Amino acid sequence: MKKVAILLEDGVYSSSIHGIIETFLLKNSFLAKKESNLSTPNIITASKDGKPVKDSYGENFYVEKPINDIMQCDFIIIPGIEHNSINKILHNSISSDTKEWLKYSHSNGTTICSHYTSIFILGESGLLNGKRCICTQDMEETVTEQYPLANIVKGPDLLLDQEILTTTMATSWISIAYFILYEKSKTEINNKDIDHIASQKVDVLSDIFPYINNSDSVAPDNNSDFVIQAEQVIRNSDNIKIAQLADAMNISPRTLHRRLGELTSESPKEFIDKVKVNYACELLVNSNKKIMDIAATTGFYNNATFRKVFSRYMGLSPSQYRSCASSHKQNIAQEPLEHRIALTPCC
Repeated sequence: MKKVAILLEDGVYSSSIHGIIETFLLKNSFLAKKESNLSTPNIITASKDGKPVKDSYGENFYVEKPINDIMQCDFIIIPGIEHNSINKILHNSISSDTKEWLKYSHSNGTTICSHYTSIFILGESGLLNGKRCICTQDMEETVTEQYPLANIVKGPDLLLDQEILTTTMATSWISIAYFILYEKSKTEINNKDIDHIASQKVDVLSDIFPYINNSDSVAPDNNSDFVIQAEQVIRNSDNIKIAQLADAMNISPRTLHRRLGELTSESPKEFIDKVKVNYACELLVNSNKKIMDIAATTGFYNNATFRKVFSRYMGLSPSQYRSCASSHKQNIAQEPLEHRIALTPCC
């Protein structure tokens, strides 16, 4: 069984954390059809001291372990962080313990996977030195100036070099999860021969995740600052309407419709619904709130409408989704100790 640690820093996008976990969680249908020999990874969330971190909305995100309680794992995933947190990272906000843990883990064979903006955490830890890597165009100049020993290349959406995995898109957690689930277990990857795992291979999972690679994507599939800002406005608002979203973005409703159409191929109504459903997924997994309360919290004041919209995008009812997540957590908790990530301090 693969052992996967998810490293969390302040400013982490909560949607990327849950996106990673949900991909592992919902892959069971895929495994039953395609690769029954693949098992769910043993996943553990960690922070430098085991204390909660503040996510991109300023809310506490609780973790399971401090990093120094994780001696060995096969993969470390570093979810993306909000753009405002990048400056803090560049001003040495990453602890020396975190940097040393990442370097120690990598030197002992762990594959380090950065998602989107977390490439800066790799850079500050010295793990980009002498490696080929990729990043979004708007970050390329900063990465080049800050880490001159890194070799930035163009082309793929996901690139593996010397057990360092970098990605470009805000929803690249899908490709990361697929890479961990499928590629590493199917064949031994030779880093010298393979430049990247094509993100198009995620199409294989489309029968379980109807929102991954078509117009029914729950999470915005564009890393534009405009899209990210719009998502944050929706999640921090109460039952927001199109005109209110446009006003918060300081544009007209017509311009909002045009910009979202260009960036996501979605109407404002579709975009708002999908962001709210994504938020509901997080609450279903990580809170004990009643489903009717979650509906209200996410702006669906009609429970029937909430169930209808949720099922359209997720392929499950809210109660089925919560039940599936609960079963997954129980299965992990019941694993024998020898099947879990070793908890002996690494130094």
